[in-house]
Amino acid sequence: MTCSLGRRLAVALLVWVTAIPGTAAALPAGGDTGASDGAPADAEVLRDLERIARPLRTTGSSGPIGDLRPFGAAVGDAVVVGIGEAAHGARQFVTVRHRMLRYLVEEKGFRSFVLEANWSAGARLDAYLRTGCGDPVRIMAEEFHNAYLFMRTPEVLELVRWMRAYNVRHPGDPLRFAGNDSSWPGPDLYDRVIGYVRRAHPDLLPAVTELYRGLRPTLPAGEAHARRHRGTPRRSVGEGRTDR
Repeated sequence: MTCSLGRRLAVALLVWVTAIPGTAAALPAGGDTGASDGAPADAEVLRDLERIARPLRTTGSSGPIGDLRPFGAAVGDAVVVGIGEAAHGARQFVTVRHRMLRYLVEEKGFRSFVLEANWSAGARLDAYLRTGCGDPVRIMAEEFHNAYLFMRTPEVLELVRWMRAYNVRHPGDPLRFAGNDSSWPGPDLYDRVIGYVRRAHPDLLPAVTELYRGLRPTLPAGEAHARRHRGTPRRSVGEGRTDR
């Protein structure tokens, strides 16, 4: 059975989980602590955190996941779950996120994982998860640089390898991976679109090629690529004019 991104989806982005040593606490919606007007004393904030916190057996990626049941109760019947982090690339946030994904997959039936990574990295890692073709170490080395360098870590690699191992055990119900950051889509995606148009709609190839002219990335991910395209006028094919 093919699993699309329309199925239950874990997104490493939106819902914040606060982790303090040995505990995890889900903050109320909007970050409201229920305090009265004025900043509460530090002691009051700490008491509130201790009241709503639930213990974690470990902040590592492995081990039993039963201590995440309060997290599962908060998820309920949601089909999209967002997991945020206070610091990009911090080891404990990455490993706890791994455990939370394991819980969502094994206990809640989620099958898709979206990371704030470049689109091309997501496409290449997804192909590796589905087929086993390619080397995740090489993919991460080629894709995660400059703005994405903080993702090139042993902890992220461990997550990718766990997802691949799951797919080997469940070939009919695979996990999927996607990158949702549009700041650097990667040249491969442009090539895929052009290749599809060439095969399926050759009559549209000149128009699509013209629309893509100059857009295929030639610079690595990062500010240099973004600066090059900021303010670039959008072209209207066949009209001899530009629209900003």
